[in-house]
Amino acid sequence: MTAVYSIPICKLLNIKLLNGMVVDTPVKKNIFNKNWLRAQLTFPFSNIVIGNSDAGLAAYKAPVKKSFCIYNGMDLNRFENLIEPDSIRKEIFGNKTDDLFIVGMVAAFEARKDYKTFIDAAIVLLSFNEKFRFLLIGGGIDLNKIKSLVPPSLSTKIIFLGKRSNVESIINIFDVGILLTNAKVHGEGISNSIIEYMALGKPVIATRGGGTNEVVFDNQNGYLIEANNKNQLIEKIVALMKDVNRNNLGKMGRKMVNERFNLKIMTDYYMRIYKNLLEEHKN
Repeated sequence: MTAVYSIPICKLLNIKLLNGMVVDTPVKKNIFNKNWLRAQLTFPFSNIVIGNSDAGLAAYKAPVKKSFCIYNGMDLNRFENLIEPDSIRKEIFGNKTDDLFIVGMVAAFEARKDYKTFIDAAIVLLSFNEKFRFLLIGGGIDLNKIKSLVPPSLSTKIIFLGKRSNVESIINIFDVGILLTNAKVHGEGISNSIIEYMALGKPVIATRGGGTNEVVFDNQNGYLIEANNKNQLIEKIVALMKDVNRNNLGKMGRKMVNERFNLKIMTDYYMRIYKNLLEEHKN
């Protein structure tokens, strides 16, 4: 609503409006989607429209001549001086941490994320290999509903950690990072979780579509799978477990974060846009 509230003031005081509301890729493109409606109402009054993905700008039909994609920038200093991995493993799993293959997902427990497919795949994978461990990090209104999907016998292997302030140190023990989207109700912009996985050199498995396709490149820094596809998820997790070169995928992801999702790159881009707007304002 910020852009909606700003329009009368900007017009009254002759202030330039930079509209930064495009942060997802809408599935429902009609007036019944409040974000879509607000976008269509505010774009004509905006001097600049910013989106965090090209897919999002295209889906919202942002005016091409005044729209720019600026990818989310990550402060890479967050990933320095982390807690020792052995300490994190011991905290979560106890003393028996040898040879575990850790699969993790960091996301809100809300309808827009597909934790059900994650849980279903975890149950199957644990049925034939007890070395798997699955970590779920985050909070949200659907947390208890998702917890109820896990059989009590697997509660020490499919582990809910809730909201954590040391999420970087936990991601650091992942062997693979997962981001599954409920494509029926949501299209991703640029997921910070995916960037965090890659910044720590983790290969990624994510739902195909939206801005995710601009971050995850199949067989280069991870894998893209179809929405709600448990079998594809299982296949890719097993493939990564068997792949002795899986760290190469993680290295490619880290390289891309440094080159495209660095905080300095994002802020420099914003500064250039602000300066151009100010010059136009003076003229």
